[in-house]
Order: sequence, then structure tokens, then C-alpha cells
Amino acid sequence: MNMKALAFSCKQMFRPHCQHLYHELSESQFWPVEQLREFNWRRRMELLETAYRFSDFHRKRFDQIGLQPGDIKDETDFAKIPVMRRQDVRLHIDEILTRNAEPEKIAKSTTGGSTGIPLEFWLLRNSRYDYFTRRYLDWWKVGIAENSAYLYRNIPRGWHKTFNQLKWWPTQRAFLDAAQMSDEANRKFLLQVEHIRPALIVGYVGAIAEFADFLEKTGNAMPSSVKAVWTTAAPLPGYLRQRLTEIFHAEIYSQYGSREFGHIATECMAHTGMHINWEYRHVEIVDTQGKCIPDGTVGDILVTDMQNTIFPFIRYELGDRGQMLPPERQTCSCGVRLPLMDYVNGRSAENFYLPDGRCLAGGFTTIFGKYPRAVKLFQLHQRKDYSVILRFVRGDSSKYREELQQVVLYLENLFEHQVPVSLEEVEKIPHVAGKSCFIISEAERRK
Repeated sequence: MNMKALAFSCKQMFRPHCQHLYHELSESQFWPVEQLREFNWRRRMELLETAYRFSDFHRKRFDQIGLQPGDIKDETDFAKIPVMRRQDVRLHIDEILTRNAEPEKIAKSTTGGSTGIPLEFWLLRNSRYDYFTRRYLDWWKVGIAENSAYLYRNIPRGWHKTFNQLKWWPTQRAFLDAAQMSDEANRKFLLQVEHIRPALIVGYVGAIAEFADFLEKTGNAMPSSVKAVWTTAAPLPGYLRQRLTEIFHAEIYSQYGSREFGHIATECMAHTGMHINWEYRHVEIVDTQGKCIPDGTVGDILVTDMQNTIFPFIRYELGDRGQMLPPERQTCSCGVRLPLMDYVNGRSAENFYLPDGRCLAGGFTTIFGKYPRAVKLFQLHQRKDYSVILRFVRGDSSKYREELQQVVLYLENLFEHQVPVSLEEVEKIPHVAGKSCFIISEAERRK
């Protein structure tokens, strides 16, 4: 163990709770599947009991369907619990908060608002997610005490920066504000990265893609110290993953999370899907009526958080679409037995509407799966008249024109030739504070 790792380990002695959880997660990920299911079920039932006893919002919902937590005997019963939506949180924030929450131990948090109006909710002040991070880093063969670099919003400044440096000492960290990226900011960040030689790069998909553009444009390269690039906040299309791999010369990983829950699922080195943090996050895939659908079928993602017991999120609709991997693909070569979900398919709000009133939901981030070098980035924009513009930043494929036409043909067939699809080459696809926006739809569904 080197001196940095030793110093970091000594500091962890003052955080026994996080140390305990890390060791718990390190063991539970290898439990037999049935033991994991039993543990997940027990924690969910404990959450339901707490919610029914102390949350006025959840008690009313249980009473409305004529059930009490003790009546929930299996997954079929659990699926009878009404879906919890963002509007419920917005309208009933005080009723959802449990009556046993101690004011001095809770803090209000807010979502980023990049997909709509920011949402407020409550968390315990001592909520920590770094034990999940340590588990991921173990998967990726990155040491917790190794240096890292971040492309995020709201990076630490002033005394927060000093506190952050002391907190993570002797580990060094570099930051780039994803909301204020420019060539000058990118150059300064690159100088920091070259100085500290991080093993890990963490950031929003859009911000990392933009920094990759800067590296390619300027002929710079990342230090050979980089082992892993951790992307979050948006789906990671296959063509973009391949491009980032070539530019960063490192393994690229996709993580699924949200401000409400923090970590939900992350991929391991096998890259066969994303392992769900099943000990604390329960994931369901449902249809538009909130009913569970078979594994291997794309639907809306619901999450139940067994960690935040003072503001219970139960069968909460995040607005994302995805699928659980079918049983034959649930065994991962890495040895981890946590359930696997597929990479997020897109957001439920990212739908296209046809003039005949039908809706096409999700799956558009994969349209360049067969032609990963045709574009660097793309965006689909549906106007109010239902026409669709495919904006793209040209890739390095010598056949990009033919490949683009194949994608246009695919979209026209998908839209059953009801709407025209046009191409628009651009130099840059804007992101929202580092978060990619693949789909923009201004059309309204006809009744």
C-alpha cells in the first residue's frame, strides 16, 4: 500500500458508518441471487412500514387502495402500489416527509432542472454515496486514493474548494465547470490534468464529449495515467462510446443515476449492461399503466429507494425508459450477481408523434449503432409541423454521406413516411450545462 492509500485509509477510520456500508456492499454483491432477492424484499417491506406509519402522503395512498404494508406478500401485491410521479412530489412535499424526521438532521435538495422545472425533496444531511463509488472503482481497478478529474456543474469554489481539497487530501482533484466550457477553460483544465495525472475522469456525457472535441481539435491527449472515464447524466450511444475510447485511450463506463437517488446502476468491466445497486435501489420496468412487463421489453423505469427513509420514494417514475436484461443474460463474467439492466433507452418525454396520433417512444439514441464513425454527435429535432431535422457533426467515416442516408431511410420507414426527415450539418451540438440533448420535440399529439 502506498503512502496516499495509507493516508486515505487512516482518514476512513473517522467514518465508520461508510466503512461498514462499503464492506457490506463488497460482500453482498457476490451473494446467491435468492439471498439478494430476500434482502431486497426485506428492505422494501421495512420502507413500506415506515412510510405507512410516518408519511401522511403514503398512508393516504395505501388507504385509498385498501391495502396496508402487511398485505403486501409478493411482487404482484407490490405492483398494486400506485406509481409516484414528479407532480406528486411537487404538490405534496410536506406530506411525503415523515413525521419522525428530525429537522436538524435533514436538508432540502433540488434536481438540476435540465429536463423541466427543478424539483425539491428532502434528504438526510449525512447521506453519502461514496461507498457505491468505491464498489465501482473496485470493479474498474481504480484505487480510491488515486487522483481524479471532474466535468460537472457547481464545482467547488472559495472555501468549499479548500474544504474539498482537505477532505480528499492527499488525493488531488481537478475540476471543469460543465456550464462554462470554452477553449480557455478547457486549456486550464488540461494543464491541471497533466499536472495531477488522474486515474479517473468523471463527468456528464455532453461535457466529456465536448472536451473530447477540444482534445481532437488541438491535437492534445490525456495522460496515460487515465484508466477509466465515468459518464453520467445521459445515455451513452455506442458510436460516442467508441469515439471516446479512441480519444481518451481508456475504458469508458456508463452510470445511471438521478439527483433524487444518486447511484442506481453502473456497468462493470464486462460492459454487458448495468448492475443495479439492488441492496438499496429496487428497479421495475412498467407499461404506461404502471404494470410490470417481461424482462427484455422496453418500458418506463420505476425506482424504489430503500435508503432515504425520511422522504420515501416508492415506485417513483423518473421519466426514463429502459429494460431489464432477460434471464439468459443475467449472468455476468465479472462474478457480480447484482441484477443487470440494459443501458437507458432515453426519456419518456423524448417521444415523436405522427400526424395520425400515434407516439413513438424511446430508442432513438441507437440509430447510429451500425455506423459508429458516421457522426461525432447528433440531435433529432421534431418541429410543430411534425417534420424532423437530423442535425449532425460529421464523423471521420469515408462513407458518412451514404451512412447518413441509410439512417434517414430508417427513420422515414419508422415514421411510416408520414413526416419528412432532413439533414443539417452543424459544427457543434449545444449541451445544457454538460448534459446532452439528443431529442427535441415541439409537436403535439393529435387526439
